Amino acid sequence: MSTLKKISCIFLLLSTSLVINSSSADSMCVMCHQAASMNTHMRFGGSEKNDRQPGCTSCHGDSTTHLSNPMNQSPDVTFKSVSGASTEPQNNQCRACHKKTTQHWDNSVHALEDLSCNSCHKVHGQKEALLAPEQQIAMCTNCHQQVRSEVRLPSHHPIEEAEMTCTACHNPHGSITPGELTGISLNDTCLTCHESQRGPFLFDHPPASDDCTNCHRPHGSVHEPLLTARGPQLCQQCHVANFHPSDLNAGGGLPGRQASASLLGKNCMSCHPAVHGSNHPSGARLTR
Repeated sequence: MSTLKKISCIFLLLSTSLVINSSSADSMCVMCHQAASMNTHMRFGGSEKNDRQPGCTSCHGDSTTHLSNPMNQSPDVTFKSVSGASTEPQNNQCRACHKKTTQHWDNSVHALEDLSCNSCHKVHGQKEALLAPEQQIAMCTNCHQQVRSEVRLPSHHPIEEAEMTCTACHNPHGSITPGELTGISLNDTCLTCHESQRGPFLFDHPPASDDCTNCHRPHGSVHEPLLTARGPQLCQQCHVANFHPSDLNAGGGLPGRQASASLLGKNCMSCHPAVHGSNHPSGARLTR
């Protein structure tokens, strides 16, 4: 803040005869902090419906000492990106209104890393940047750099294309599920979109119903579709010489002792496409 502006603010504050209440305090704040007048919370009443009309003092406290002596006294609550203050009083101010979305915050990974709401959210603006998908992926991968690499692999969820967001699967404010997932389990989260793979099936495939990540990498892979390995190598991690030879280099048990033509350069799913489960009367081997 320039010296001239500081002098102007002091003059305005000293010449103001208003009683310091919530609305008048906000009016005094924007004399110096003009950007705050474009605060999304102040204009639209916050992101969750409640009886509270947010203003400067809603987040920064009454700050009467700051209002009376702005050059030497800080607001009652200051925020980490500016002051390096403790995150608890900052987050408590936000959670006073955002109770529903932060009910699991205390045990979340972000809370354990001592992040404040202000680490990701910028409230002094016309629009919350994280609402835009392209802004969200940039913010999240700023810390989660391994994920940034994975979502750029040949097979990936359309996050880089801004067709889905990180919060489609993860709740950054905390969750009862490992990985801060939005569902009550990993599979429940995946099946929110992939409903065609939801069981129960007449003939089940236990690895698929147990954990999707037994076969898939959620953020990205070099194998379609998000597989941990290409077929048939992926299938052979569990199915070794079941019912027919599964070793690509061996022809034992086959006429002429030649390697199986249905395995070499092909895929188990060429014959067993119903890998998630089958309801077909003849689908015991997941062939239909």
